[in-house]
Amino acid sequence: MNIDGNAIVSGIRLFALTTTARGGRGRAGGTRPAFELLDEDIEERFVKGSGPGGQKINKVRNCVQLTHVPSGVSVSCQDSRELHANRHIARKRLKEKVEFQLMGADSKVGRRINKIRNKKARSQRKSRLKHQGAAATAAAASEKQPEPALSNDEKMMMAGGSGTGEAVDSASEVDKEESDWEDSGSNEAGR
Repeated sequence: MNIDGNAIVSGIRLFALTTTARGGRGRAGGTRPAFELLDEDIEERFVKGSGPGGQKINKVRNCVQLTHVPSGVSVSCQDSRELHANRHIARKRLKEKVEFQLMGADSKVGRRINKIRNKKARSQRKSRLKHQGAAATAAAASEKQPEPALSNDEKMMMAGGSGTGEAVDSASEVDKEESDWEDSGSNEAGR
């Protein structure tokens, strides 16, 4: 593909490019080349459609198939019941496909794809930063000084033992207290 003046030379034929202003949208003074399809390069066929529609879809040829001969790109459209509407939609789609094939990221479709990719990357970056901030806060909370492990004597004193070596199982006493509390709570709820 070579750019020669105001046309792109792609193998067989020339594709017309014109410069259009952005019409007040976007950056000031920005112009981009507009891609124009030449009518003599388009092969147009009308075929019977497919899908829902009953008897009518089997009788009417309102599906439009367009082929851009130099590039070999083809599209098919049966979005509407009317032939003229399908022709218009098919030409628009063919123009976008050929422009994307020739110009890549500089085409209208390519710019739209890049815009969506950038937006998705930006939102993922923001989400990652947000979750990293939440994870850092959780990590800071978990990094608080852990309570030191209690010795057996300290456990016995907390359980009510004298600390003189009496063997008191603090876990079983705590369990008893919890079960007593649960029993009293269930009686309260039943009243």
